Amino acid sequence: MCIALSPVFSYLLDWTYPTSWGQIGFIQEYLGTKLNFMHRTMIVFILCSLSGILFSKNSEAKTEFCWDALVDDPKSLKSALKKLDL
Repeated sequence: MCIALSPVFSYLLDWTYPTSWGQIGFIQEYLGTKLNFMHRTMIVFILCSLSGILFSKNSEAKTEFCWDALVDDPKSLKSALKKLDL
């Protein structure tokens, strides 16, 4: 889901930044009037990460292979591999 949303977020951010986000004083001082590639990439990464978290919270059935569900102790890679039969 995050991979599919990344181009959408990127184009929307590039399209809306000069007319909306870029007009806010502190954002314009920090990022400039035109958003460069690295700033846009970082903002899209943050938005995709947040959307991934939000979408994963809604589907509890798909969490059987999440890190917390695989291990009893989150610091133990050995127990995760054992549970996956690797």
